[in-house]
Amino acid sequence: MWLEEVDHSRRYIPTTEFFYPPIIRIRAIARSRNISHTSVHKILRSENMRPYNVQKVQKLLPSDYAQLVESCENMMRMCEEDQTFFDSILWTDGSN
Repeated sequence: MWLEEVDHSRRYIPTTEFFYPPIIRIRAIARSRNISHTSVHKILRSENMRPYNVQKVQKLLPSDYAQLVESCENMMRMCEEDQTFFDSILWTDGSN
């Protein structure tokens, strides 16, 4: 449990409130505990947790397999032709 001093009284927020359901809002927790949303943020930060928004991402399907194999084979061929080929690629996770 997390412990926070608010208005000289102790407030407890069970960690499960932030995970079940996973899309619970910080302001909803603050309202249910009768504390400010900034206090909830402070509690999260003290536990090294950060709020985030769920994002839908692409999904590989079985029908994508042939194209994926072809792409990998092309990359391997390019690497065989030029061993510095991968050095010229800017690798990124695309999240920023």
